[in-house]
Amino acid sequence: NNARTEWTGDDGIAVVSYASDPAPSRNITINSPVVNGTVWGRGISVVGGQNITYRNISVSNTNAAGVYIATEPSYNTRAVSGVTIDGGTITNANTNAAVRHGAIFVYAANPGTSISGVTVKNLTIVNTPTAATWILGIIRENSVPVSGLVYSNITMQQSSAMKPTFSTVPASAYSLSNVRYNGVAVTSF
Repeated sequence: NNARTEWTGDDGIAVVSYASDPAPSRNITINSPVVNGTVWGRGISVVGGQNITYRNISVSNTNAAGVYIATEPSYNTRAVSGVTIDGGTITNANTNAAVRHGAIFVYAANPGTSISGVTVKNLTIVNTPTAATWILGIIRENSVPVSGLVYSNITMQQSSAMKPTFSTVPASAYSLSNVRYNGVAVTSF
């Protein structure tokens, strides 16, 4: 509860499960985390794990994504299932122009894993740098299965125009409900 990090050299607050771990990280709830800046890495993350919940997040000034949910081949991390990000703000995420994550990034890439049952809701995202290319992103590599991604009640506010979403997964992998970019409804990636 109420964990706070500032200008970390890696992800501000992270749940990570490596394939070599005896079991995945699971059944963790993180309430009211504050991540104020990263000099590398993301704000909050789930990189392999089951039944992980972040509530009432405050994430700002991150080098890469504000929220990162992934299976990574480079670190051989486990599958992701049952993740909820519920409530809060993400401001000025993905400040590193060499990184393309956006504010919220789902990355499914480790062969033999999957990402399923991820809900992102009740968030306000403010001023993602235009060099990030998009605000909400989903990228799948190596035919990793992705299913059950739910985005609801998300408000994206930008002072400069940019692409609100980007995806390499089929529309059947996700749903959008009450997602808005500068007041305009976003209905697909």
